[in-house]
Amino acid sequence: GLYCISVNCMDNAEAQFTTALRLTTHQELWTYIVTNLASVYIREGNRHQELYGLLERINPDHNFPVSSHCLRAAAFYIRGLLSFFQGRYNEAKRFLRETLKMSNAEDLNRLTACSLVLLGHIFYVLGNHRESNNMVVPAMQLASKIPDMSVQLWSSALLKGTFFTFQCLLEISREQVQAWHILNRAVHLGFVLKMKGSESAVLCLQT
Repeated sequence: GLYCISVNCMDNAEAQFTTALRLTTHQELWTYIVTNLASVYIREGNRHQELYGLLERINPDHNFPVSSHCLRAAAFYIRGLLSFFQGRYNEAKRFLRETLKMSNAEDLNRLTACSLVLLGHIFYVLGNHRESNNMVVPAMQLASKIPDMSVQLWSSALLKGTFFTFQCLLEISREQVQAWHILNRAVHLGFVLKMKGSESAVLCLQT
């Protein structure tokens, strides 16, 4: 099932995980399988009833079925991922911060990196590019140590997006400064006082 996820074969992953659920009697393994199956349903995007049924059974806030901090951190991440896809960003941030607290305590580097880059993605969507960078840069550094190429690529795409945004803002700033200099020069030469219509003003600023 995990291999099928890695090669993006979600139907096969679902079949493997559901078979594994029928065969296991170990509680922690069952929780691990359910967590991964939930991630498959989230990626498929059209299995809402099955997904919510699974999430009720691995709710990290209430009556989590096992004592494992690793699995509970993963369950928080799954909740954060779902909230992200549903556009509930504040809720997603809460879940992901819980994931980070637990994954840092347990040295779960891959889960920490994924949580950081997903938080960075949320801040990017919300337009907070500085905070996005603060999440994405350490995520990329951690992913390069693991190594995890998928997280590195995700981080690189976000960094490229924030860089492009900053470049656009810089260009806007330059245009505004240039326009101010042109207007200031026009005022100094006395052109503005002689203008009698908006069309003349536009022509002056374009020269």
